[in-house]
Amino acid sequence: MTHFLQALLTDYDDSLSSDSYIDPMGLLIIWSAFGRQVFRNRINSVSNDVRNFTLNLFHHYLVKKLIEDDDAVLNNALQRLYQNKDGLNFKQASLIFLENVFVFSILRYEASLVDVDPAGILGISNARRRWMNEKHRSALIFTHEPAGQILVRQLSLGVSGRYKTPLMEIGFFDGNYHYHKPAYQGRWAEAEKLIAGRPNSLLGKAAYEAYKFLKACVSRPIQGGKLQFDDVPTKLTEAYARAFASPQVVGRYAKTFWLGQTELDQGAAGALFHVLEDTEDLTPQEVIERALEHGLPSSEKAKLEQIVQLEPFLADCSLLFTLMASR
Repeated sequence: MTHFLQALLTDYDDSLSSDSYIDPMGLLIIWSAFGRQVFRNRINSVSNDVRNFTLNLFHHYLVKKLIEDDDAVLNNALQRLYQNKDGLNFKQASLIFLENVFVFSILRYEASLVDVDPAGILGISNARRRWMNEKHRSALIFTHEPAGQILVRQLSLGVSGRYKTPLMEIGFFDGNYHYHKPAYQGRWAEAEKLIAGRPNSLLGKAAYEAYKFLKACVSRPIQGGKLQFDDVPTKLTEAYARAFASPQVVGRYAKTFWLGQTELDQGAAGALFHVLEDTEDLTPQEVIERALEHGLPSSEKAKLEQIVQLEPFLADCSLLFTLMASR
């Protein structure tokens, strides 16, 4: 038995990150791989919030529209930094800038609008500290550099970073945020209907105000390079807060759209979805067992059957390791 374990366990390595204490057996990596198979890289453990999905698509829609708008010309300072609107760094700067406007908009209205729920918003804690320390007079900087980022490593840990892979997998852009390849046009036509198809909808109003503001910011010089949040139009901040008040608010207008784009109501993922839609208070085991009762194609059914076969084995491994560690 000892010889068998020596082939699996390693010596202590203090160079490993603290994550190893949370998941010493590496089971999260295994389950993530099986989850990606079931959900086809559409959602994962850090990209699963409908508000953030919609917010990221919304911001990319604004950047795409800015690139296509021949009347939108960069001011001299931005022209020197980024040369043109279609460069990756400029797109990243635009996305970060819009994310920060959104976060501060939520803070401005969280106490006055009933539906606004800041829970789950990326960067909200850092933004709130700044908001309080600077007495609600926080400044915004249009840059892709750390100076303009509320969240540490915002390019990778912010909304656009965490929700980049799912939107790439669905087919809205590639790794360099190229929006205009022929394969992406059908997706953007559907996004256009969601975001701007009804001008008087929550999202339609937010899109109108946000694009007008973004275009003005990149076209006109910002005094001192910093824009005081007090100078952001209240129509825009209120529109942001209303359109993205909570996952529930966003889900009411975006659920059908995202099911169509992600196809999470089809195949193995769809079987799980329909079980969860129809029945409450089920254990994970019960959800999968009921999902397997759906008439799934063999390839999709196999994805769930593999989980059923694997879970007891991994659970036993985890229990064995815990008992060994306690001894």
